[in-house]
Amino acid sequence: MGAEQSKGSTGESDYPIEHEHTCDEINKRSIGKFIIKCCGHEGIVDEQDNRLRPLLQGAITHLDKEKEHVWKNAELTFYDKYANCFIMKAGEGQNKFLVHLDGKDEIEVICTEREPSRVGKFFSESWLNPYKWVPRSQDPALPPNDNKSSASSKSATNKEGTNV
Repeated sequence: MGAEQSKGSTGESDYPIEHEHTCDEINKRSIGKFIIKCCGHEGIVDEQDNRLRPLLQGAITHLDKEKEHVWKNAELTFYDKYANCFIMKAGEGQNKFLVHLDGKDEIEVICTEREPSRVGKFFSESWLNPYKWVPRSQDPALPPNDNKSSASSKSATNKEGTNV
């Protein structure tokens, strides 16, 4: 189990990465495979199993709290109680989650970064520009609206349609 070094924003090493796993989508099955890769089968008990397995199982329970598309482009970073780093990544890993034990030794899953919203990108597309609202006075396809002349002509006619 050769430990790689994780690179911080400055390129310096932060914590050694014990295991890094890449998959198409983070789901119960892929986390299960990661558990077997890192901890072995459930009957085998060692120190690493006792510290990492609960974190990985905690991530499985958190899967339903996010939308399905989030897990196709996500990165889960696990820190055990000895600050060993385990990373699981799907896609480009733009949705980043941190899984660790809090001060009360309870599993905590925190979203640290989200990918840009799909809705915002959809409405900013240039093909939607023809549908934006344009005031009638500025629309070149419509004849100019002459409100003053039409209003004065209506008030100047009587019931028979003759001008007064």
